Amino acid sequence: MDVKLPRLREDLIISEQVQAGQTVYIVKDPLSNRFFRLREPEYFLASSLDGEKSPDEIRSEFNTKFGTNITPEQLNAFIDGLERKNFLETSRAEYAVTHEVGDQDARSFISKILFLKLKAFDPSSFLEWLYRKFRFTLSVPFVVFSFIVIIAGILQIAAIFPEMPHTVYQIFGISSIPIIIIAIFIIVALHELAHALVCRHYGGRVSEMGFLLLYFQVCFYCNLSDSYLFEKKRHRIYTILAGLYMQAFVGAASILLWRILKTGTTISDILFLTASVAFITLLFNLNPLLKLDGYYLLTDIVEIPNLRQKAFGYLKSLLKSIFVGPDYFRRRFTPRERRVFLTYSLLSILYSLILFVWLGSLVYRLLVGAWGGTGFLLFLALLLIIFNQPISNLFKWIGRIFSRQGVSMPKSLRFYIWLTVLAALVLLAIFYPVDLKINAPVSIEPLEKFIVRGGNNNQLETKWFQGGISQKPINRVYQFSISDFAVLDIEPTMTVGERIDSGDILLQISSNHFQSQLEQTSAEIQRARAEYELLLSDPKAAELARASASLEEEKLRQINVEQEYQRARKLYEKGLISEEEWETAKTTRYVQNKKVDISQSEVDLLKEGPKAEELFSQEAEIRRLESKAEYLRDQIAACTIRAPFSGIITRFGVDDELISLSRTDSIEVNIRVPEDQIDILAVDQDMKFRVAGYPQKSFHGKINKVIASSHNNGNESHFVAISTVPNSQGLLKGGMEGYAKIYCGKTSVANNILRKLVRFFRVEVWSWF
Repeated sequence: MDVKLPRLREDLIISEQVQAGQTVYIVKDPLSNRFFRLREPEYFLASSLDGEKSPDEIRSEFNTKFGTNITPEQLNAFIDGLERKNFLETSRAEYAVTHEVGDQDARSFISKILFLKLKAFDPSSFLEWLYRKFRFTLSVPFVVFSFIVIIAGILQIAAIFPEMPHTVYQIFGISSIPIIIIAIFIIVALHELAHALVCRHYGGRVSEMGFLLLYFQVCFYCNLSDSYLFEKKRHRIYTILAGLYMQAFVGAASILLWRILKTGTTISDILFLTASVAFITLLFNLNPLLKLDGYYLLTDIVEIPNLRQKAFGYLKSLLKSIFVGPDYFRRRFTPRERRVFLTYSLLSILYSLILFVWLGSLVYRLLVGAWGGTGFLLFLALLLIIFNQPISNLFKWIGRIFSRQGVSMPKSLRFYIWLTVLAALVLLAIFYPVDLKINAPVSIEPLEKFIVRGGNNNQLETKWFQGGISQKPINRVYQFSISDFAVLDIEPTMTVGERIDSGDILLQISSNHFQSQLEQTSAEIQRARAEYELLLSDPKAAELARASASLEEEKLRQINVEQEYQRARKLYEKGLISEEEWETAKTTRYVQNKKVDISQSEVDLLKEGPKAEELFSQEAEIRRLESKAEYLRDQIAACTIRAPFSGIITRFGVDDELISLSRTDSIEVNIRVPEDQIDILAVDQDMKFRVAGYPQKSFHGKINKVIASSHNNGNESHFVAISTVPNSQGLLKGGMEGYAKIYCGKTSVANNILRKLVRFFRVEVWSWF
């Protein structure tokens, strides 16, 4: 009986291509729309299956062409593989294609609900009509025009980039959400249609277009698998770039129109939101670590199909060869492919971890903040759903270990070496002591600082802060009266960077008022003292002689006036003079008698000396004038501001600061310790820190003081630990920032990890149980 020889299906579509310097063959199954990549030896064997050649003839031709012997077992295994892929003309292949029998979807439940594909329609007729209408968009003039528009749009975005957050804040709101959803749908539809038109332009056929749910978001898609058959690499790249190019063109045109139109209108807001959606989704699509356009573009550039699957397979093989033993899977690839696989897999894992941690923390805060303990349980349930497959595999593996059959342990010595190393690391983590440290940001401040600041309302303020353990502020305010300082001159006597000693003059305030008042008061004091001395001295002969002569003269006048008075009295009694003349005579007599009394009193005073009341009054006047002079001297002295300590002038005439003096021989280090680390912080603990200005140099000190009150920085609370550090070289300056390590004793690695893990959760978690 004749044995039917295997025969390759004649309806398979095959494209010969050169990738990475090697000839490969892309095989398409037109019935299942699946694609396969065969290398030249594999294609030679497949094409030799014509139903006429025997396996021995095929092996002989293969050995002759490639100079490599192939065993019957290897050839049979290859033929079986083609049969499983339904590449051979068999009844099984016909049944599998007709009844859509193939590889089952092995994805996890979470993967299925995150990526749900819904077939819509065959777009061949629609694309043919669309291609006839819009074929001009693929011409060189239109491509050049659109490229100019894209460049102009990017330049416009760069010009308004600082204003964009404010613009987004003004435009975005609840009412804009429907516009954003519609814009996303339209942009994605144009994106996919651009792919389809370019694929049709280069001879490909788009057999499927429809919708899918990607991370619960409705997306439009088209099947571009025919681009694998393009012989020219650039045609495949153009097909992938078409969608991205369309997005960039729509975004650039929208931003240019938005710039032309008046802002604040409905149309301008729609254009701005459309441009924002276009460029944001463009960046998202360009990410090669997601299986979107950026990924497929990368696979075409490096010419490695199924890059993601192969990269993770290579990484798994590499890890297995390191920890278990030799694994020959990775040896199938060239050194270039290995480098690409390792780079891509590591970057993809890193990106996934960052994205998962960010989204996980966001969901955790949202659930716990809204529902407390219930939200925490929901978060744990969500983690179980996401990681159900690896958790299930882990428990299955543990179950096999304790079952009767057991689990086959690796026989490689390397596995047990690594197992021993792991056990040793666990023991070290439990028993080996390490430093218990607090890592916290620091800021550098002078140990002492003296600032002279010009205030409002004719005030001058001085602030003297003594840091370190004392933490003592001393403030003083000078109030200037406009009448006292009609002419005011404030003159600093030092310059920035100058070193001064304690007691040196920093600032001199001079006015024309106090000095003139002091000089006038001094003159009045001299006059008052002279008068006082005069009161205490003996009567002078000349003064007494003058007063006596004046007394004698007044007495002689008194005699004459008395005679005239007697004569007038007699005449008045006889009625010889008038009443007016008689009154005049009496007044003249009275005035002259008083003059004689005054002259007599003056002579008596000169003979007797000063009275006690006069001396007391003059002494009081002298004390008043001296007190006034002392006040004026204090005011003049207060106008001279001196340095309270030795230091360096650090600021001069900046803002309202007239002058600033800092002590730099020692500095104060302020360490902002988070609240969750305060339990291990104590005085006299060693610490070291580095600042941005000297990243290669460590500075050492001890914790001198911990401020009792906390400080809030946004949502975080911290306590300030203070350390005084010598600064003899003057390297550290006030205002420097850095990072410090405070050594709080010893602990085990395991305890340190547990401590950090416990502090990952909110405090209110412990109140749920």
